[in-house]
Amino acid sequence: MLAFALKLLGFGKTLLDLGLRFVAWLCEDWLRLVVAGFVILSAVLWFRGNDYRSERNDAQAGWQAEITAHKQTEANYREASAQALAAAKENKVRVETKYVEIENAQDKDIRARLAVATASLRARAASSNSSGPDGASVPGASSAAFDPAGTGQNAIMDDALICTENTVKAQGWQDWYAEAQSVARH
Repeated sequence: MLAFALKLLGFGKTLLDLGLRFVAWLCEDWLRLVVAGFVILSAVLWFRGNDYRSERNDAQAGWQAEITAHKQTEANYREASAQALAAAKENKVRVETKYVEIENAQDKDIRARLAVATASLRARAASSNSSGPDGASVPGASSAAFDPAGTGQNAIMDDALICTENTVKAQGWQDWYAEAQSVARH
């Protein structure tokens, strides 16, 4: 091991001696010194240029990767947008269909309620007319066959029918609204 260390030191001394002779030779003539400076500068610039080229190539590769990633992101957004639009259209059709179903059912229910309420009101009015002028169900003056002020039995009956009809419609559309709100939330 000692022999190897001595050989290494001897080789180092030889390299140092050669280096010093080369520097002495360069310094003898200023033209040699200038040429050596240009050679060293060229070597430094060439090695550094390789670093710049490598950095430039890495930057271009990164830039191309960014462009590709951006295009993929844009494609993903377009696809998601198309899917969302299709889902919204399907939901719109579903909701509109359900609204029509609810509206038809409620319309049928309102008509049935109106028929029952109107029949009930007419039956009560008929029974109160048959029970005499003091009937308890529908108040009014039964003796007024023609009443210009509109306070007779027919006017009261018309008002009762209008109120009943409006109440049944309001309750029916309130039920429709409650069902329609439950469809909109799902």
